[in-house]
Amino acid sequence: MSQHVTYRKFTQEEEAARFIELLQAEGIDYSIDDNHRNLDETLYGEQPLPLILVKVAPENFNRLNQLLQSRAEEELKNVPSDHYLYSFDKDELTDVLLNSEQWSELDVKLAQQLLQKQGMSVTDDTIKLLKQQQIQHLRQKETASRLLLSFAYMSAILGGLLGMFIGIYLWRSKRTLSNGERLFVYRDEDRRNGLIITILGFIILIIVTILQNRVSHY
Repeated sequence: MSQHVTYRKFTQEEEAARFIELLQAEGIDYSIDDNHRNLDETLYGEQPLPLILVKVAPENFNRLNQLLQSRAEEELKNVPSDHYLYSFDKDELTDVLLNSEQWSELDVKLAQQLLQKQGMSVTDDTIKLLKQQQIQHLRQKETASRLLLSFAYMSAILGGLLGMFIGIYLWRSKRTLSNGERLFVYRDEDRRNGLIITILGFIILIIVTILQNRVSHY
């Protein structure tokens, strides 16, 4: 069994508990991290929020996707009349489909149903195509800005730990696709810069620490 990676993130304990019940019922091994948003997300500008990270083995991703889809189809039969998606307009419902990773399977199914009632042809094949396009988009490596690289190098040279953290982020950060595949976020060139920044910052930090110890003995 391969190492667990994050499959779902929850901010509400009740939602996480329901999801964990499904994993237990299906005999799917999992692990939980209850912490704050990690460096990868914080550097994207998101506010730190309490998160419950539920992790499973990547080879179970497709199985889980199918289970959640089946459960959503059953739940769709008993959606309450005051469900928030009923207040969404056509563009907002389409956005749910385009950004399905940010919504529950029930939300995606309901959005599909509501759009069909409004005359739009949104089939399961259409949603699969959107997901495939999303995966292809996420496969594309990001490019680190010159400003970020310059700041990281300068911070590392000056002995700043922030430079090292940015270096590690550029070098090691990964994203998990909906099929369980794990990919590095940045281009190889930027990852090499991240490694150099990390090593440089570590060396400078050691030198500064040694010098400070020597000065303190005088």
